[in-house]
Amino acid sequence: MDKDTSGKANNSADKTVIWKRLFLATALVLVGVLVASLPLPHPLTSRPVTTNLTGVLLTLGSLLAGLVVWWSLLAQKFSPQVRTFVEVLIYLTAINIVVKFTGGLYSYFTFLYFLPILYSASNFTARYSWAVFIFTALIMSFHLLDNNGSSFSGSVSALILNLFGVWLVNGLGRSLAEQLELIHQRQVEIQLEQLNKLDKIKDEFVFIIAHELRSPITAIRGYLELITTDSALKISESLKSLLQKSFNTSTKLANLVGLLLEIARIETGKIRFYYQKIDLRDSLDFVTAALRSEAAQKDIQITTQVEKENIVSVDKERLEEILNIIIGNAIEYTREHGKILISSQSTEKEIILSISDTGVGIAPDKKDKIFEKISSDDDQNGEATVKEYRISLYVARQLLALMKGDITCESVVGRGTTFNLSLPRYWSWGTP
Repeated sequence: MDKDTSGKANNSADKTVIWKRLFLATALVLVGVLVASLPLPHPLTSRPVTTNLTGVLLTLGSLLAGLVVWWSLLAQKFSPQVRTFVEVLIYLTAINIVVKFTGGLYSYFTFLYFLPILYSASNFTARYSWAVFIFTALIMSFHLLDNNGSSFSGSVSALILNLFGVWLVNGLGRSLAEQLELIHQRQVEIQLEQLNKLDKIKDEFVFIIAHELRSPITAIRGYLELITTDSALKISESLKSLLQKSFNTSTKLANLVGLLLEIARIETGKIRFYYQKIDLRDSLDFVTAALRSEAAQKDIQITTQVEKENIVSVDKERLEEILNIIIGNAIEYTREHGKILISSQSTEKEIILSISDTGVGIAPDKKDKIFEKISSDDDQNGEATVKEYRISLYVARQLLALMKGDITCESVVGRGTTFNLSLPRYWSWGTP
Protein backbone atom coordinates (compact mmCIF):
# COMPACT_ATOMS: atom_id res chain seq x y z
CA MET A 1 0.00 0.00 0.00
CA ASP A 2 1.52 3.34 -1.03
CA LYS A 3 1.58 6.40 1.22
CA ASP A 4 -1.19 8.26 -0.61
CA THR A 5 -3.58 5.30 -0.44
CA SER A 6 -2.68 4.63 3.19
CA GLY A 7 -3.15 8.29 4.11
CA LYS A 8 -6.57 8.47 2.43
CA ALA A 9 -7.68 5.29 4.19
CA ASN A 10 -6.56 6.62 7.56
CA ASN A 11 -8.29 9.98 6.99
CA SER A 12 -11.50 8.20 6.00
CA ALA A 13 -11.34 6.02 9.12
CA ASP A 14 -10.69 9.07 11.30
CA LYS A 15 -13.71 10.86 9.84
CA THR A 16 -15.87 7.79 10.43
CA VAL A 17 -14.83 7.64 14.09
CA ILE A 18 -15.42 11.39 14.52
CA TRP A 19 -18.93 11.19 13.01
CA LYS A 20 -19.78 8.22 15.20
CA ARG A 21 -18.65 10.09 18.29
CA LEU A 22 -20.65 13.16 17.32
CA PHE A 23 -23.71 10.99 16.76
CA LEU A 24 -23.19 9.26 20.12
CA ALA A 25 -22.67 12.56 21.94
CA THR A 26 -25.78 14.09 20.37
CA ALA A 27 -27.85 11.03 21.22
CA LEU A 28 -26.57 11.08 24.81
CA VAL A 29 -27.54 14.73 25.24
CA LEU A 30 -31.02 14.22 23.80
CA VAL A 31 -31.71 11.02 25.73
CA GLY A 32 -30.17 12.55 28.85
CA VAL A 33 -32.59 15.47 28.66
CA LEU A 34 -35.49 13.05 28.34
CA VAL A 35 -34.27 10.92 31.26
CA ALA A 36 -33.81 14.01 33.42
CA SER A 37 -37.47 14.89 32.87
CA LEU A 38 -38.75 11.45 33.95
CA PRO A 39 -41.15 11.32 36.94
CA LEU A 40 -38.68 9.50 39.19
CA PRO A 41 -39.44 9.00 42.90
CA HIS A 42 -37.62 11.62 45.00
CA PRO A 43 -35.22 10.75 46.36
CA LEU A 44 -34.43 7.32 44.94
CA THR A 45 -32.35 6.40 47.97
CA SER A 46 -35.40 6.76 50.16
CA ARG A 47 -37.13 3.83 48.46
CA PRO A 48 -37.43 0.84 50.75
CA VAL A 49 -35.10 -1.89 49.43
CA THR A 50 -35.38 -5.38 50.82
CA THR A 51 -32.79 -8.13 50.31
CA ASN A 52 -33.60 -11.82 50.08
CA LEU A 53 -30.29 -13.41 51.13
CA THR A 54 -31.58 -16.93 50.51
CA GLY A 55 -32.54 -16.01 46.96
CA VAL A 56 -29.12 -14.47 46.32
CA LEU A 57 -27.33 -17.61 47.57
CA LEU A 58 -29.58 -19.85 45.48
CA THR A 59 -28.83 -17.70 42.46
CA LEU A 60 -25.07 -17.97 42.96
CA GLY A 61 -25.36 -21.75 43.39
CA SER A 62 -27.46 -22.07 40.27
CA LEU A 63 -24.93 -19.95 38.36
CA LEU A 64 -22.05 -22.23 39.36
CA ALA A 65 -24.06 -25.37 38.52
CA GLY A 66 -25.05 -23.92 35.13
CA LEU A 67 -21.45 -23.07 34.29
CA VAL A 68 -20.29 -26.56 35.25
CA VAL A 69 -22.93 -28.13 33.00
CA TRP A 70 -22.12 -25.70 30.20
CA TRP A 71 -18.38 -26.32 30.26
CA SER A 72 -18.58 -30.09 30.71
CA LEU A 73 -21.27 -30.88 28.15
CA LEU A 74 -21.91 -28.10 25.66
CA ALA A 75 -19.15 -25.48 25.46
CA GLN A 76 -16.76 -27.44 23.23
CA LYS A 77 -19.40 -27.77 20.51
CA PHE A 78 -19.33 -24.03 19.72
CA SER A 79 -16.79 -21.51 18.52
CA PRO A 80 -14.89 -19.44 21.14
CA GLN A 81 -16.94 -16.30 20.43
CA VAL A 82 -20.26 -18.15 20.71
CA ARG A 83 -19.10 -19.78 23.95
CA THR A 84 -18.18 -16.41 25.44
CA PHE A 85 -21.46 -14.91 24.20
CA VAL A 86 -23.48 -17.65 25.96
CA GLU A 87 -21.45 -17.19 29.14
CA VAL A 88 -22.19 -13.45 29.13
CA LEU A 89 -25.90 -14.22 28.80
CA ILE A 90 -25.61 -16.62 31.78
CA TYR A 91 -23.90 -13.93 33.85
CA LEU A 92 -26.57 -11.39 32.93
CA THR A 93 -29.32 -13.81 33.89
CA ALA A 94 -27.67 -14.40 37.27
CA ILE A 95 -27.25 -10.64 37.81
CA ASN A 96 -30.89 -10.11 36.93
CA ILE A 97 -31.96 -12.65 39.56
CA VAL A 98 -29.70 -11.02 42.17
CA VAL A 99 -31.23 -7.64 41.32
CA LYS A 100 -34.73 -9.10 41.66
CA PHE A 101 -34.02 -10.39 45.19
CA THR A 102 -32.40 -7.10 46.26
CA GLY A 103 -35.03 -4.53 45.32
CA GLY A 104 -35.61 -4.91 41.56
CA LEU A 105 -35.19 -1.72 39.59
CA TYR A 106 -34.27 0.12 42.81
CA SER A 107 -31.54 -2.38 43.79
CA TYR A 108 -28.05 -1.17 44.65
CA PHE A 109 -26.72 -4.00 42.44
CA THR A 110 -28.03 -2.69 39.11
CA PHE A 111 -24.51 -1.43 38.36
CA LEU A 112 -23.50 -5.08 37.86
CA TYR A 113 -25.24 -5.00 34.48
CA PHE A 114 -22.52 -2.64 33.26
CA LEU A 115 -19.68 -5.17 33.61
CA PRO A 116 -20.76 -7.79 31.01
CA ILE A 117 -22.13 -5.00 28.81
CA LEU A 118 -18.75 -3.24 28.76
CA TYR A 119 -16.93 -6.54 28.15
CA SER A 120 -19.18 -7.53 25.24
CA ALA A 121 -19.04 -4.06 23.67
CA SER A 122 -15.24 -4.08 23.80
CA ASN A 123 -14.61 -7.67 22.66
CA PHE A 124 -17.54 -8.82 20.53
CA THR A 125 -18.54 -7.85 17.03
CA ALA A 126 -21.28 -5.23 16.71
CA ARG A 127 -23.92 -7.91 16.10
CA TYR A 128 -23.12 -9.83 19.27
CA SER A 129 -22.68 -6.74 21.47
CA TRP A 130 -26.04 -5.28 20.45
CA ALA A 131 -27.63 -8.70 20.94
CA VAL A 132 -26.31 -8.61 24.54
CA PHE A 133 -27.75 -5.12 24.99
CA ILE A 134 -31.19 -6.19 23.72
CA PHE A 135 -31.13 -9.27 25.96
CA THR A 136 -30.28 -7.06 28.94
CA ALA A 137 -33.13 -4.68 28.12
CA LEU A 138 -35.58 -7.60 27.94
CA ILE A 139 -34.62 -9.21 31.24
CA MET A 140 -34.61 -5.82 32.99
CA SER A 141 -38.13 -5.19 31.70
CA PHE A 142 -39.39 -8.21 33.69
CA HIS A 143 -38.87 -6.17 36.88
CA LEU A 144 -41.92 -4.11 35.91
CA LEU A 145 -44.01 -7.10 37.01
CA ASP A 146 -42.66 -6.67 40.53
CA ASN A 147 -42.48 -2.95 41.31
CA ASN A 148 -42.00 -3.33 45.09
CA GLY A 149 -44.96 -1.12 45.94
CA SER A 150 -43.96 1.86 43.78
CA SER A 151 -46.15 3.32 41.07
CA PHE A 152 -46.01 1.84 37.61
CA SER A 153 -44.86 5.13 36.10
CA GLY A 154 -42.09 5.33 38.68
CA SER A 155 -40.97 1.79 37.84
CA VAL A 156 -41.00 2.61 34.11
CA SER A 157 -38.91 5.71 34.79
CA ALA A 158 -36.44 3.67 36.86
CA LEU A 159 -36.25 1.10 34.04
CA ILE A 160 -35.56 3.80 31.46
CA LEU A 161 -32.89 5.30 33.70
CA ASN A 162 -31.16 1.93 34.07
CA LEU A 163 -31.44 1.19 30.35
CA PHE A 164 -29.96 4.60 29.61
CA GLY A 165 -26.94 3.71 31.72
CA VAL A 166 -26.60 0.32 30.00
CA TRP A 167 -26.91 1.91 26.56
CA LEU A 168 -24.35 4.56 27.50
CA VAL A 169 -21.81 1.93 28.59
CA ASN A 170 -22.48 -0.16 25.47
CA GLY A 171 -22.02 2.84 23.17
CA LEU A 172 -18.80 3.95 24.83
CA GLY A 173 -17.50 0.37 24.77
CA ARG A 174 -18.21 0.06 21.04
CA SER A 175 -16.46 3.38 20.41
CA LEU A 176 -13.44 2.20 22.40
CA ALA A 177 -13.34 -1.12 20.52
CA GLU A 178 -13.46 0.63 17.12
CA GLN A 179 -10.69 3.00 18.15
CA LEU A 180 -8.50 0.10 19.29
CA GLU A 181 -9.21 -1.73 16.02
CA LEU A 182 -8.24 1.38 14.06
CA ILE A 183 -4.97 1.65 16.00
CA HIS A 184 -4.28 -2.04 15.33
CA GLN A 185 -4.92 -1.59 11.60
CA ARG A 186 -2.53 1.35 11.47
CA GLN A 187 0.16 -0.66 13.24
CA VAL A 188 -0.30 -3.49 10.75
CA GLU A 189 -0.09 -1.04 7.83
CA ILE A 190 3.11 0.46 9.22
CA GLN A 191 4.64 -2.99 9.64
CA LEU A 192 3.63 -3.96 6.09
CA GLU A 193 5.18 -0.77 4.72
CA GLN A 194 8.40 -1.49 6.59
CA LEU A 195 8.46 -5.09 5.32
CA ASN A 196 7.82 -3.91 1.75
CA LYS A 197 10.70 -1.45 2.04
CA LEU A 198 13.02 -4.15 3.36
CA ASP A 199 11.89 -6.53 0.62
CA LYS A 200 12.53 -3.89 -2.01
CA ILE A 201 16.00 -3.19 -0.59
CA LYS A 202 16.73 -6.93 -0.64
CA ASP A 203 15.62 -7.24 -4.27
CA GLU A 204 17.73 -4.23 -5.25
CA PHE A 205 20.72 -5.72 -3.42
CA VAL A 206 20.36 -9.07 -5.21
CA PHE A 207 20.02 -7.25 -8.53
CA ILE A 208 23.20 -5.22 -7.95
CA ILE A 209 25.25 -8.21 -6.72
CA ALA A 210 24.11 -10.45 -9.59
CA HIS A 211 24.83 -7.71 -12.11
CA GLU A 212 28.31 -7.07 -10.68
CA LEU A 213 29.16 -10.79 -10.66
CA ARG A 214 28.15 -11.26 -14.26
CA SER A 215 31.10 -9.41 -15.83
CA PRO A 216 33.97 -11.14 -13.96
CA ILE A 217 32.37 -14.57 -14.44
CA THR A 218 32.07 -13.91 -18.17
CA ALA A 219 35.73 -12.88 -18.26
CA ILE A 220 36.80 -16.05 -16.43
CA ARG A 221 34.81 -18.23 -18.82
CA GLY A 222 36.40 -16.43 -21.76
CA TYR A 223 39.92 -17.02 -20.48
CA LEU A 224 39.23 -20.69 -19.76
CA GLU A 225 37.67 -21.22 -23.17
CA LEU A 226 40.66 -19.53 -24.83
CA ILE A 227 43.13 -21.73 -22.97
CA THR A 228 41.30 -24.98 -23.67
CA THR A 229 40.72 -24.30 -27.37
CA ASP A 230 44.02 -22.67 -28.35
CA SER A 231 46.05 -25.36 -30.12
CA ALA A 232 49.20 -23.27 -29.85
CA LEU A 233 49.26 -23.78 -26.09
CA LYS A 234 50.90 -27.06 -25.15
CA ILE A 235 49.15 -28.35 -22.04
CA SER A 236 48.84 -31.86 -20.72
CA GLU A 237 45.66 -33.85 -21.08
CA SER A 238 45.14 -33.93 -17.30
CA LEU A 239 45.45 -30.15 -17.07
CA LYS A 240 43.19 -29.74 -20.09
CA SER A 241 40.59 -31.96 -18.43
CA LEU A 242 40.84 -29.89 -15.25
CA LEU A 243 40.45 -26.65 -17.21
CA GLN A 244 37.43 -28.08 -19.04
CA LYS A 245 35.79 -28.96 -15.73
CA SER A 246 36.53 -25.44 -14.50
CA PHE A 247 34.95 -24.03 -17.64
CA ASN A 248 31.83 -26.19 -17.17
CA THR A 249 31.58 -25.09 -13.53
CA SER A 250 31.94 -21.44 -14.48
CA THR A 251 29.21 -21.93 -17.09
CA LYS A 252 26.85 -23.27 -14.42
CA LEU A 253 27.78 -20.38 -12.15
CA ALA A 254 27.12 -17.91 -14.97
CA ASN A 255 23.71 -19.52 -15.58
CA LEU A 256 22.88 -19.31 -11.85
CA VAL A 257 23.86 -15.64 -11.71
CA GLY A 258 21.77 -15.06 -14.82
CA LEU A 259 18.76 -16.68 -13.12
CA LEU A 260 19.25 -14.58 -9.97
CA LEU A 261 19.47 -11.46 -12.12
CA GLU A 262 16.28 -12.45 -13.92
CA ILE A 263 14.49 -13.03 -10.59
CA ALA A 264 15.65 -9.61 -9.40
CA ARG A 265 14.34 -8.00 -12.61
CA ILE A 266 10.97 -9.73 -12.22
CA GLU A 267 10.52 -8.86 -8.54
CA THR A 268 11.68 -5.25 -8.90
CA GLY A 269 9.56 -4.69 -12.00
CA LYS A 270 12.59 -3.88 -14.14
CA ILE A 271 11.92 -6.57 -16.71
CA ARG A 272 10.65 -5.52 -20.13
CA PHE A 273 8.95 -7.54 -22.84
CA TYR A 274 9.02 -6.92 -26.59
CA TYR A 275 6.13 -8.87 -28.06
CA GLN A 276 6.16 -10.12 -31.60
CA LYS A 277 4.63 -12.88 -33.66
CA ILE A 278 7.19 -15.64 -34.10
CA ASP A 279 7.28 -19.17 -35.50
CA LEU A 280 7.59 -21.53 -32.53
CA ARG A 281 9.54 -24.07 -34.59
CA ASP A 282 12.28 -21.51 -35.36
CA SER A 283 12.89 -20.84 -31.65
CA LEU A 284 12.86 -24.56 -30.89
CA ASP A 285 15.44 -25.25 -33.62
CA PHE A 286 17.67 -22.46 -32.27
CA VAL A 287 17.57 -23.75 -28.67
CA THR A 288 17.92 -27.45 -29.49
CA ALA A 289 20.88 -26.71 -31.80
CA ALA A 290 22.66 -24.97 -28.92
CA LEU A 291 21.96 -27.91 -26.58
CA ARG A 292 22.68 -30.83 -28.92
CA SER A 293 26.37 -31.05 -27.97
CA GLU A 294 25.39 -31.31 -24.31
CA ALA A 295 22.81 -33.98 -25.17
CA ALA A 296 25.34 -35.84 -27.33
CA GLN A 297 27.66 -36.25 -24.35
CA LYS A 298 24.99 -38.48 -22.76
CA ASP A 299 23.78 -39.93 -26.08
CA ILE A 300 20.33 -38.39 -25.58
CA GLN A 301 18.10 -38.19 -28.64
CA ILE A 302 16.07 -34.99 -29.05
CA THR A 303 13.07 -35.31 -31.38
CA THR A 304 11.01 -32.26 -32.38
CA GLN A 305 7.50 -32.93 -33.69
CA VAL A 306 6.38 -29.33 -34.11
CA GLU A 307 5.30 -28.14 -37.54
CA LYS A 308 6.25 -24.84 -39.09
CA GLU A 309 3.82 -21.89 -39.02
CA ASN A 310 2.91 -22.42 -35.37
CA ILE A 311 2.71 -18.70 -34.62
CA VAL A 312 2.78 -17.41 -31.05
CA SER A 313 2.76 -13.86 -29.70
CA VAL A 314 5.57 -13.65 -27.15
CA ASP A 315 8.90 -12.04 -26.39
CA LYS A 316 11.28 -14.11 -28.56
CA GLU A 317 14.30 -13.77 -26.25
CA ARG A 318 12.28 -14.69 -23.14
CA LEU A 319 10.66 -17.66 -24.88
CA GLU A 320 14.06 -19.04 -25.91
CA GLU A 321 15.26 -18.52 -22.34
CA ILE A 322 12.31 -20.57 -21.06
CA LEU A 323 12.89 -23.32 -23.65
CA ASN A 324 16.57 -23.42 -22.74
CA ILE A 325 15.62 -23.92 -19.07
CA ILE A 326 13.09 -26.70 -19.69
CA ILE A 327 15.08 -28.63 -22.32
CA GLY A 328 18.34 -28.08 -20.41
CA ASN A 329 16.79 -29.56 -17.27
CA ALA A 330 15.45 -32.47 -19.32
CA ILE A 331 18.97 -33.23 -20.59
CA GLU A 332 20.49 -32.90 -17.12
CA TYR A 333 18.03 -35.25 -15.43
CA THR A 334 17.74 -37.83 -18.20
CA ARG A 335 20.04 -40.84 -17.99
CA GLU A 336 22.40 -41.83 -20.77
CA HIS A 337 20.82 -43.13 -24.00
CA GLY A 338 17.55 -41.44 -23.04
CA LYS A 339 15.07 -39.58 -25.22
CA ILE A 340 13.45 -36.14 -25.23
CA LEU A 341 10.31 -35.57 -27.30
CA ILE A 342 8.99 -32.10 -28.12
CA SER A 343 5.43 -31.91 -29.52
CA SER A 344 2.61 -29.39 -29.75
CA GLN A 345 -1.17 -29.03 -29.86
CA SER A 346 -3.01 -25.99 -31.19
CA THR A 347 -6.23 -24.44 -29.93
CA GLU A 348 -8.02 -21.29 -30.98
CA LYS A 349 -6.25 -19.09 -28.44
CA GLU A 350 -3.01 -20.89 -27.57
CA ILE A 351 -0.45 -23.51 -28.45
CA ILE A 352 0.36 -26.23 -25.91
CA LEU A 353 4.03 -27.19 -26.19
CA SER A 354 4.91 -30.49 -24.46
CA ILE A 355 8.50 -31.39 -23.58
CA SER A 356 8.78 -35.00 -22.39
CA ASP A 357 11.86 -36.89 -21.21
CA THR A 358 12.68 -40.39 -20.04
CA GLY A 359 14.49 -39.11 -16.96
CA VAL A 360 14.35 -40.02 -13.29
CA GLY A 361 10.99 -38.28 -12.72
CA ILE A 362 9.71 -36.26 -9.78
CA ALA A 363 7.96 -37.65 -6.70
CA PRO A 364 4.25 -36.70 -6.41
CA ASP A 365 4.75 -34.90 -3.09
CA LYS A 366 7.46 -32.71 -4.65
CA LYS A 367 5.78 -32.01 -7.99
CA ASP A 368 3.81 -29.02 -6.69
CA LYS A 369 6.94 -27.50 -5.12
CA ILE A 370 9.24 -27.42 -8.14
CA PHE A 371 7.94 -24.00 -9.23
CA GLU A 372 8.55 -22.41 -5.82
CA LYS A 373 11.50 -20.11 -5.32
CA ILE A 374 12.07 -21.25 -1.74
CA SER A 375 11.09 -24.50 -0.04
CA SER A 376 12.35 -26.23 3.10
CA ASP A 377 11.94 -29.65 1.47
CA ASP A 378 15.15 -30.96 -0.11
CA ASP A 379 15.54 -34.41 -1.63
CA GLN A 380 18.67 -36.25 -0.57
CA ASN A 381 18.10 -39.39 -2.66
CA GLY A 382 19.57 -38.10 -5.93
CA GLU A 383 16.25 -38.25 -7.79
CA ALA A 384 15.68 -35.08 -9.85
CA THR A 385 16.02 -32.97 -6.76
CA VAL A 386 13.50 -30.24 -6.25
CA LYS A 387 16.28 -28.02 -4.93
CA GLU A 388 18.22 -28.02 -8.23
CA TYR A 389 15.09 -27.65 -10.37
CA ARG A 390 13.51 -24.91 -8.35
CA ILE A 391 15.18 -21.62 -9.26
CA SER A 392 15.15 -22.13 -13.02
CA LEU A 393 11.56 -23.40 -13.08
CA TYR A 394 10.46 -20.52 -10.86
CA VAL A 395 11.91 -18.11 -13.44
CA ALA A 396 10.27 -20.02 -16.28
CA ARG A 397 6.83 -19.90 -14.68
CA GLN A 398 7.14 -16.20 -13.80
CA LEU A 399 8.21 -15.28 -17.33
CA LEU A 400 5.37 -17.31 -18.83
CA ALA A 401 2.84 -15.76 -16.48
CA LEU A 402 3.99 -12.26 -17.45
CA MET A 403 3.50 -13.23 -21.11
CA LYS A 404 -0.04 -14.52 -20.33
CA GLY A 405 1.09 -18.15 -20.54
CA ASP A 406 1.37 -21.01 -18.06
CA ILE A 407 3.35 -24.17 -17.32
CA THR A 408 2.29 -27.45 -15.72
CA CYS A 409 4.10 -30.66 -14.90
CA GLU A 410 3.26 -34.36 -15.18
CA SER A 411 5.74 -36.91 -13.86
CA VAL A 412 6.19 -40.54 -12.87
CA VAL A 413 9.22 -41.49 -10.78
CA GLY A 414 11.55 -43.69 -12.80
CA ARG A 415 9.74 -43.11 -16.10
CA GLY A 416 10.14 -39.42 -16.88
CA THR A 417 8.59 -35.97 -16.80
CA THR A 418 6.47 -33.87 -19.16
CA PHE A 419 6.24 -30.09 -18.99
CA ASN A 420 3.30 -28.49 -20.79
CA LEU A 421 3.76 -24.86 -21.79
CA SER A 422 0.73 -22.75 -22.75
CA LEU A 423 1.76 -20.04 -25.22
CA PRO A 424 -0.71 -17.35 -26.39
CA ARG A 425 -1.29 -17.18 -30.13
CA TYR A 426 -2.41 -13.54 -29.94
CA TRP A 427 -1.65 -10.54 -27.81
CA SER A 428 -4.08 -10.38 -24.91
CA TRP A 429 -5.18 -6.87 -25.97
CA GLY A 430 -5.05 -7.36 -29.73
CA THR A 431 -6.43 -9.34 -32.64
CA PRO A 432 -4.87 -12.17 -34.69
